[in-house]
Formats: sequence, structure tokens, C-alpha cells
Amino acid sequence: MGEGASYTHVMVDCVAQRAFKELESDPERCVRKILDLGQQLAQGEFQQHFFKVAKEVLKQEPCPYFDLLRGLVRQADKRTLKTFAVNLGWQSWTVGTKKIRREKEALSWCMNLYPQNGGRETSWEAFYELIEKRKRQGVMVYAFLLREEGWRDLDRLSSLFTEEEDCAFLLFIPSSLLSDTLIQQLCCCHNVLILTENETPKQEKVFQKLKKCGCLCGVYQQYKRPEQVEDILSGRCMRRHSACGAPLVFFLGDESRQEETVVYDYVCQTRKRPDYPVLVMDYFRDIRYIGNIISDMAFPD
Repeated sequence: MGEGASYTHVMVDCVAQRAFKELESDPERCVRKILDLGQQLAQGEFQQHFFKVAKEVLKQEPCPYFDLLRGLVRQADKRTLKTFAVNLGWQSWTVGTKKIRREKEALSWCMNLYPQNGGRETSWEAFYELIEKRKRQGVMVYAFLLREEGWRDLDRLSSLFTEEEDCAFLLFIPSSLLSDTLIQQLCCCHNVLILTENETPKQEKVFQKLKKCGCLCGVYQQYKRPEQVEDILSGRCMRRHSACGAPLVFFLGDESRQEETVVYDYVCQTRKRPDYPVLVMDYFRDIRYIGNIISDMAFPD
């Protein structure tokens, strides 16, 4: 990182730290100040588009997103909020994007990692090597998608997250794998968004533990069966997740199924006109959407 880039990173870090302090007392005023500043400093089409859309959404009266932000700042560890936001917004969407665009190889800005695939274990060393290689190419966001059957040496997750401190990580992890020990380890990692299930009282209890520890966390829900799609489109799942205090909801679909388009339309409308203090994402579709913008492709409809 050059001297100019390093100085800018320090300035971004300071602005973010000050902003999170102001968010708790007056989120409306603080967010509008951040958006105005971001729009002035935005250098790329992607950033300009993001700030424009965000300002339009926040014009609604009342806007549940302000309650979402107020809750996040009060619940989550301040250092975690600042670190994750800077790593995502600056390290990935600003610095990393420039590198990705210079690469001849087609790269996604967010790389999905599956620790267990068909019963074959991937070594930790292989993940370290892959992340270090992709970081040099500009990829600064990584998603670990774990399965119910588990994975060996889960306690090494926190070591990887801590060592790759300039990256942002998304951890999709079944509630059954989140032991009290692992939760304590993860709450010390300030660059991780933890996403878990919230379909049963037992799963909700685990989610509440994450919140109590100050983790940046949300929930995920798969929609690979018709009844799961219907649960989403009916609005029941949003009411359920909002009731438990989840600020972020990620839907995980199957890209080979037509239902994904139906759910994504629902997600886009819900995001623009929210009824609850919840930010909803259709993970695979939104990753592609942002990737298209980063790659200078036309905006999807």
C-alpha cells in the first residue's frame, strides 16, 4: 500500500469511527452526512450508484432502516462494526475493485469457500494460500458456507479471520456448530459477519448468544423447496426474523431454479420499501449484481 493510499485508509478509518459514535444518538442526521460525504468522494460508477439509491430509500417517512442502524450500533461491538465496514467499503469496493478491473482473469469480488464438499476436506493451508493469492488480485471478501455435518478444527476459523485482518468475512454456519467456546472465539474477530439459522427456539437461543456477545450477526434462510419459497413470499419469514431482532437476513437459493427470480423480485421490493428494521439480501443474486457493476457491465434491471 502506497503512502497516499495508506493516508486515505487512516482518514476513512477515522471517519468511520466517529460516525459509529454519532449513529447511536442521531442516526438520521449521521447517515445523511455520511451519504453526502460519500457521494462527494465517490470515484466510481458503482459507488455513485450506491449512494444515489441509498439516499432515495432513506427519504421514506418513517424509514425502518434508522431503527436498524440504531439497534446495530447499540448491540454490536463498535470495533467490529468499524472494521467490517472499512474492510468492505474501502479495502474491497474501493482499493480491491481497482485491482480486479486490471486482472485479465475474471474474478468475483466475493469468493465463496466450501470447507466440506462431497466429503473431501480442504486443508487450512490451502485456504490461506488461496486467500493470499486472491488478495493480491483485489479480492478482499470471502464467504465460508459451512454444512450441518460440520468440519474439523472449527476453532481455527478465528485464527484465519484474525490473521487476514484486512479482509471482510461472511460466515454462514449452522446453529448446531456454534458452541459456546466457538462463539467466544468469534466475538474477538472484528472483521466477520456471522449468519446462522433462526427456525427453531434452540436456533434462536444461539442467535441471541451471538448478539449478547457483541458479534456482528444476522440470519440466513435457504429456499430450495416450494414451501420455503412460499414462506418468504408470504412475509412470514420476515416477521419471524424481525421479531427475534435480526438486523440482517440473507436468503440462500439454488441458482438452477426459477424460484430465485421470484424471490429476488420480492427482496428488491422489500429493500426499497421496508416494513421492518431489517436489511434483506438474496445472497447469490446480490453478489452477482455488485460484481456486474464492479466489472463495468450494464446495471441489471
